[in-house]
Amino acid sequence: MNCPSCKRPNAEGIDFCDFCGTPLGSAPAGKRKTEMEGGPVAKHKTEMAADPLDPFAPRAGGGGGSAKPAAAAAAPAASTSPAAAQGKRKTMFDGPAASANPSDPFAPPDPAAKKAHDKGAGRRIVGFLVTFDRSAEGAYWVIREGRNTIGRDEDCDIVIEGDEMVSSTHAVLLWRNGRTIVDDEKSQNGTFLNEADVMEKTDLKDGDVIRLGRTQLMCRLLDQAKVSALWKPAGS
Repeated sequence: MNCPSCKRPNAEGIDFCDFCGTPLGSAPAGKRKTEMEGGPVAKHKTEMAADPLDPFAPRAGGGGGSAKPAAAAAAPAASTSPAAAQGKRKTMFDGPAASANPSDPFAPPDPAAKKAHDKGAGRRIVGFLVTFDRSAEGAYWVIREGRNTIGRDEDCDIVIEGDEMVSSTHAVLLWRNGRTIVDDEKSQNGTFLNEADVMEKTDLKDGDVIRLGRTQLMCRLLDQAKVSALWKPAGS
């Protein structure tokens, strides 16, 4: 069929001229339909469509430009910030490590200090063991009435650290009725009092030096008359 306007031939069965768009015959007014629009157009597919970084890949949620990629839509909705992962924020009053300051009244009790206090509960102080060879500023331990064990074991009353020549339970100091006695506990390297080997229970006097391994301990005994006048048992 020839177009009445441009006189160019067109295929049979079409409503508008493929060249100028003039209606052919008694075509109804409406959408222009040409020979090229006769069949359905196949959807374009490429191998890159599944790539979440492909800008031409189809988006989840329709044709809107603001839709997120499918990979992002499948991501969990939960927040991945460090604060959210850790849960509730701890304060200075939370947790066992609330404060490292030993004078902090809100700090939790030190288990080691509590254990040492429990071992000495109800036993008066009768003297001290002092050493200057294990640290530059010196160190001291309390001697209490009754039995005082000395060694590397943490269960000892007087714990010597950093000297591998000291046995787990190396020696014992016993205070009874104003008398202080030192004795070796079958240690591997022996116990020495003023450089004399302690072979049996030996009386200890104020100012004597006890040596265990490489550690030297000077014994300082208190005046028991003054201790008795000052000491008040717990609960009295």
